[in-house]
Parts: sequence; structure tokens; C-alpha cells
Amino acid sequence: PVEPYNPSAFDANIISNIYDADNKRFVITFDDVLTTIGTNAFYDNIYLHSITMSDSVTTIGFQAFAYCNNLESVDFGNGITIIGENAFSYCHAIEDITLPKSLDEIGVAAFWECKNLTEVTIPYNVTNIGVNAFGNYIKNFNGNFATKDGRCLIVDNSLVCFANACGVTKYTIPDNATTIKKDVIRCNSLTEITIPNSVTTIENGAFFSCSNIE
Repeated sequence: PVEPYNPSAFDANIISNIYDADNKRFVITFDDVLTTIGTNAFYDNIYLHSITMSDSVTTIGFQAFAYCNNLESVDFGNGITIIGENAFSYCHAIEDITLPKSLDEIGVAAFWECKNLTEVTIPYNVTNIGVNAFGNYIKNFNGNFATKDGRCLIVDNSLVCFANACGVTKYTIPDNATTIKKDVIRCNSLTEITIPNSVTTIENGAFFSCSNIE
């Protein structure tokens, strides 16, 4: 069976973990309604290829599925409100995600270094997005908090994510940004960047890895 890395990461007890041959999947059954998949629940599990969550699950915790290198698809169900810090970081096989309309918060580096995830749409119910929630391989953002050009996510006037794989050589920071968060812009193709007068705070390492800016 697919064994949890941290069996205590759930708010219900596992009572069975069996292989469903008809549907070619493992099914983990709990003794109560599961609402939380907590810290390190399936950390570094190479046997996970897809996940389907019940609508009762509302919270995915810190590093819950981090380093699941063979995880290709995630069905979040219709109840998720929080995707925690580093929840799916280094899940290299994920190519596409559909974030549920129920989602309220996406944590810092939640999808960090998901190398095949190049585009994402943020639901309009989301109220908070952590710094670098989507890492270095995004080419385009859509939906809530996305700028018209799809290059940035700006939350409460802070630039928290940049489409670092977009390939642009010149870029002007949108004038609705007042803060550029640390380590956000890591775009190697950039040679020139224009910062408007609206920006009053540039955090340490905001242009990390932009080695070609003159």
C-alpha cells in the first residue's frame, strides 16, 4: 500500500489502506470525516501518481505532498480552503492543476519547483497568496491577482509571484505594486527592468538570479 510518511498528520485514524484493482488505485479509509491532511503526510512518497480528495478535506498542510516526484495529477475536490507552505514543492511530474473555487489561501512556495507546471489560474475566492507560491517555471498567470500581461501576481500591492519562465527581456513593474517581495523575480532572460515610482519597498534578493540585468 501507499504508506503515509507521517500517520499522525490526519485528523482521523486510518482504518484501512487497500488496493482497488478495478480502478487501479490505493484507497485509504478513515474512521471519521477527514478535514486535514497535515504536515509531511505523504512527504517524499515515490509511489503516488494521482490523488483524489474528498470534499470534506479543507486543509493541506506543510509539505504534505512535497517531493512526491511521480505525482502527476491532483483532484482537490470541492472543499479545500488552504494549501499550506511547500505543500506540493518539488512535485516535478505535475503538469496541470485546477484549483477549486473553495480555495482561500495558497501558502509560501506551495508549488515550488514543479518543473512541468507552466501555467496556473487563480480562483477569484482566493484572498492570500504566499511569496513564490509557484516557483520558477511558470510562463503565465490567469485569474485573481494576475496582471493583464500574465506576468505577475500582485496581492495587497505586493508583487509575490513572477512568471520567471516567460522569456521576456525587458519588463516594467506594474504601477499598482508598492512592494517587490524577496526572491520573487528570478528571470534569467531579463536584461532590463523598469521600476515605477509607486514601488517604495524592494526586499532583499528581490531580483535573485537575474544575472543578465545590466
